[in-house]
Amino acid sequence: MGGMSRIHDTLSRRKALHAPPAGLDIVEAARLADPPAARSPSLPAISAILLSEGRRLAVVDGHVLSAGQRVGPWELVLVDRDAVVLRAPSGAEQVVRLDHE
Repeated sequence: MGGMSRIHDTLSRRKALHAPPAGLDIVEAARLADPPAARSPSLPAISAILLSEGRRLAVVDGHVLSAGQRVGPWELVLVDRDAVVLRAPSGAEQVVRLDHE
């Protein structure tokens, strides 16, 4: 569960900057604090996540990646059940949720 903990740590830092209304979970609060329209237009889309014993993969802008690999300027840091953490060249980390269309 280290992955989920890391996502929650990233979201907790964001929560401190944008206090959400009472009753919202931390992922929902982060989504409201940083709606998709407010994000960088170059933020990749996550279309699939595969978790199996010993493997954590995400389809990021059509590329199958594991932690440590890059798509454009973004490095995939962490893959969790329904979100990933991407790192920008500046070092800033961004939680991106799986697109459920």
